[in-house]
Amino acid sequence: MKLIKEEVSDLHEKIPKNRGLIVVNSPKKLVKNNSSPAGKMIVGFEEETNWLMRKLTSGSADLDIISITGMPGSGKTTLAYKVYKDKSISSHFDLRAWSTVDQEHDEKKLLVKLYNQVIGSDLKFSEDIDVADLLRRQLFGKRYLIVLDDVWDTTTWDELTRPFPEVKKVSRIILMTQEKKAALHGNRSADPLNLRLLTPEESWELLEKRTFGNESFPDELLDVGKEIAEIVKGFLW
Repeated sequence: MKLIKEEVSDLHEKIPKNRGLIVVNSPKKLVKNNSSPAGKMIVGFEEETNWLMRKLTSGSADLDIISITGMPGSGKTTLAYKVYKDKSISSHFDLRAWSTVDQEHDEKKLLVKLYNQVIGSDLKFSEDIDVADLLRRQLFGKRYLIVLDDVWDTTTWDELTRPFPEVKKVSRIILMTQEKKAALHGNRSADPLNLRLLTPEESWELLEKRTFGNESFPDELLDVGKEIAEIVKGFLW
């Protein structure tokens, strides 16, 4: 990420001087982006997207854990968010909630976040309130989808899943992790979806779309674009 930012910030220095190009006056309009999943676009992964949507909406009526693994930047969060926000998925489930876990997580704060998403509120809780029990009661008897992003270890997984009732409602939990051990611990009966890196063609398409939207790279920037695409090397960044 640091290398990419440096490449972009030094873009004008990378262009041969004899071209006389001033980057800020480029006819192509840059597309505004942000680092949240909602602000990211995705290319490729059509097969993985269709597979994930089928896993969420069909199969066993029991609670099912769907694990997604991959290196940082491989697109786990972006893929899951795309499916999570899909209208056919949102209409399929009674309740949905999403929480990023990471290494320095606070279990109660995470459960409060999930609970507030489920009930559509922003409540605060004192230390003596069992939020896990409240969340379990809200989910019981409902068809729910819970996304736990960036789970680092099996202990964290065991702590966070206590509130999720195993009722025959075709409820689903998406577990995203860099750790294969955590993914297998979440669901021992099925292999996780291990995301591949983008192909060179997909990586170029992503860079082009994130930089210039529906327009193509200007000829003046092709060489610089290829250098950046080489640095990206298939990651969604």
